[in-house]
Amino acid sequence: MNISYTPPLPRSKSKKPKINEALYKASLRFRLAKFISLVMFAVFVIIMVAANREELTLENIRYLMRYLDADANIYSYTSDYKTISYSADSEIAFGVYRGDFVVADSNSLNIYASSGSSVQQSSSFIANPILLPSNKHLLVYDLGGNSFAVYNTFSRITNGSLDYPITGGINSDSGMFALISKTSEYRSAVFVFDEEGKKVSQILKNKLIMAIDLSRDGKQLLIASAYNDPQTGDFLTEIMICDPFTGEEIVNTTLYDTMPLKAQFSNSGFYLLTDRYLLFCDSSAVTRSRYDFEFNYPTHVTMTSDTLFAAFSESVLGDTQKVLIFSDKGNEMGQYIADGKIVRLIHDSNDVYTLTDSNIQRYDIASGKSIKYKVDSNIVDMILARSDTLYLCYISHANAIITNDALSFDNNENDIVKAK
Repeated sequence: MNISYTPPLPRSKSKKPKINEALYKASLRFRLAKFISLVMFAVFVIIMVAANREELTLENIRYLMRYLDADANIYSYTSDYKTISYSADSEIAFGVYRGDFVVADSNSLNIYASSGSSVQQSSSFIANPILLPSNKHLLVYDLGGNSFAVYNTFSRITNGSLDYPITGGINSDSGMFALISKTSEYRSAVFVFDEEGKKVSQILKNKLIMAIDLSRDGKQLLIASAYNDPQTGDFLTEIMICDPFTGEEIVNTTLYDTMPLKAQFSNSGFYLLTDRYLLFCDSSAVTRSRYDFEFNYPTHVTMTSDTLFAAFSESVLGDTQKVLIFSDKGNEMGQYIADGKIVRLIHDSNDVYTLTDSNIQRYDIASGKSIKYKVDSNIVDMILARSDTLYLCYISHANAIITNDALSFDNNENDIVKAK
C-alpha cells in the first residue's frame, strides 16, 4: 500500500494593511459629529416637548398620523378630488376646518378629507346649524335655538345649551368663543367661554346686541348694540370694546340715527356695518373713513383683518352687481362687475370669488383681471378650502376644483371678462 504525504505549505507572513491616516482621522471626526448631532437632537426634542407640552394633544398626534399613512393618496394640482356625498337636508351648512370639508345638518356633523373619506361623523340635534371654524376648533351653534357644540378634527370636545335662544356668535383663533343670547332680566347678554368650553364671563345689557367679535388673541371683545333714544325715538348705536374676562370697558362710544348690523376687528382698529354706511375706525373708535350707501344697500359684506369686500346691486333686478374692495383704513383698492345675482362672496389674500346661479367669477386684486367658470344652476354654495381649492356644494354632494386650473387667467378656453 502506497501512502503519499504532502507537507503543508509554509504560512506566509501577512502584512498589516496600510491605513490612510487622513481618511482615518476624517472618519473619527464624522463619528464624533454624528454622536454630537444625536445628542443635540435628543436635547432639542426634550426642550421642545417641555416648552410645548400643552400643544401635544391627542388630536394633534392623530392629525399628524393621518399624513404618515403610507397608503394615503397624495393630491397634486392636477389630481382629481373625489366627490363628497352627504344626506340632503332643508337646513344644511358648509365649511372648512383645518383643510377638511365640513357638512352640518339637523341630524349630524360630518368632516371629510379631500379624498372623500370620512374623518368624523357625529350625531347632532341642532336644527339650524351655524359653523364657525378657527385655528383651534370648530364651533357649531343653533341659530334661534339653545344648543351649541365644539369639535376638533376627530371628536366633539364639549357641548352645552343656554336658557334662551342664541342669536349670534364668534370663534377666536385663541380658542375662546362667545355667544349672544339674553337672560330673564336683561334684553341681551354675551356669554364668553374659554378654549375648554367653560364659561368665564357674561356681559349683560338692556340694549339689543347686534354683533360681536373677539380679537385673535382673545384679550378684547367688541360689542355693537342698538337702542332707542328715549326722547326722540331714533335708533342709537353703542360701540363697546371690553375685557372679555371681566367686562371692564376699554372703549365706549355712541353713534346717532343708525343701527349696527356687523362689526369686526381689523389690523388698524375695527369695521362697522350699519343700515346707512360702512365705518372704518381705529382702536380708539375714532373714524378713519366712512362710505355712505345712499339708496343702494350692500347685498354682501365680508371682512378680513386687512380688507373689506362689499357687493352692491347695479340694477333694479339685481342681475348685475358691483363689488368694491377697501383696505382696513377705508381706502378703495379696486372694484369689478359681477354678472348675475351673487349667492356667495368669498376671498383669499389675492383673489375674490363670487358665485351666481350660473357661474363663478374670480377677480385678481393686484392685476384687476377677471375670469368666469360656468356651474350648474342647482349649486347652493361655494367654500374656499385653500388658496388653490374651491368646493362646489350641491344638495347632496360637493365637488372640488383647482382654482389655478379651472379658473386660470392663462387658460384661453375659459370665458375671460375684463374688469370694469
